[in-house]
Amino acid sequence: MYAFFSLCICSYISAQNAAQLPAHNAAQDDTSDLKAGYFVDNSGSNPRIIQRFVWEKEEYALRYEISIQYYNNVYSNYIIENTEKNFFEVSLPPGFYRYSVTPFDLLGIRGDASEWKQFEVIAAYVPQITRFLPEAFYLDREQERVLNIAGVNIQQDSAIFLKNSNAELYPVNVTVINNERAVLVFDDKILVPGVYDIYIENPGDIGTMMSGFVIGYRKPLDIFIKAGYTPVIPIYGAVWEMLGGDLFLAGYSFGFEVISSQRSSFNGGLELSASVFFINSIISLKTNYEDYVDGLSYAGNGAFLADFDFNISLQKKFGNWKHAVTFRFGFGGAVASGFGNFPHNGILLNGNLSVTAFFKIYKILSLDIGIDYSHFFVEDHFGLIKPRLGLAWRF
Repeated sequence: MYAFFSLCICSYISAQNAAQLPAHNAAQDDTSDLKAGYFVDNSGSNPRIIQRFVWEKEEYALRYEISIQYYNNVYSNYIIENTEKNFFEVSLPPGFYRYSVTPFDLLGIRGDASEWKQFEVIAAYVPQITRFLPEAFYLDREQERVLNIAGVNIQQDSAIFLKNSNAELYPVNVTVINNERAVLVFDDKILVPGVYDIYIENPGDIGTMMSGFVIGYRKPLDIFIKAGYTPVIPIYGAVWEMLGGDLFLAGYSFGFEVISSQRSSFNGGLELSASVFFINSIISLKTNYEDYVDGLSYAGNGAFLADFDFNISLQKKFGNWKHAVTFRFGFGGAVASGFGNFPHNGILLNGNLSVTAFFKIYKILSLDIGIDYSHFFVEDHFGLIKPRLGLAWRF
């Protein structure tokens, strides 16, 4: 427990007038601008609060006598000190006091004492931080934004916050337990990446800080491994003219995607994907018996395609990174093995567009739903729509 002044009077001490002014933390050789008040001395093993009394210099004063009296029903002398300087520093315990300053001239003759000035020193507590957990908030990790601080002299009305050169972050809720622990809850939306100092300021502007708390990203990229069911629908071109726009059921896709983990309106990334599908009327979805019978007549036409694509991704994240919508565009190539009257064989180049959404199911596992579109650059060009239903693993 330490102490500080509770009252401030904005004037200097002179032979007729005494005063206390705001704190100034270091003594100076030229004390004309030195201000009264208090400061914390951390030079020892335990910090101390030092009160400083400052008065106006007398031109012909050789020294000064400062008298401080303590009040306990009556005033009694507590300190009487002589100094050649126009300030005096002391560490006083809590209580009611008054003080006066008397100048002595160059001949050592006592001058007129200043009037007594009353003041109160009240209890103040210097906080200390011993440790904090966690060491960091990772913005790309789903975690509670709760910071636990252990220390001493943490008060219910302490101001506790994070600060660096770019930002000050205040918790939305503070719980102090037994003056030794504080639990701080932060709003995830206000967090700004950086390295922060943890500040605790008790009443009387008595504070402490500890450095090294980090708000940042655990990794620069989110990595997704994906597998899905992707049937095929021809929508125009030679394949559509030959086989129609049925839903061909045999299609599967696999993908590897990296997306920036930084907080942004859209996060960029890259996708490498491979898909295989079989276009044949026997495995298409028919709506009635007549369509099915007609489809059998085309069963001798079809193709097996293995498609490899390279796409640029733009992802919009929602719900604290639990959900996202991803837009992709790019190009690729497919190896087609046709049979019957299928018009294309060999290597086919294609352009791609897709939009998918993923929804977190459990921890790193998400449901991946969307639709892909591919245009094949051949003489009798054709286009395919590929609905997607799959799973994505986020690492």
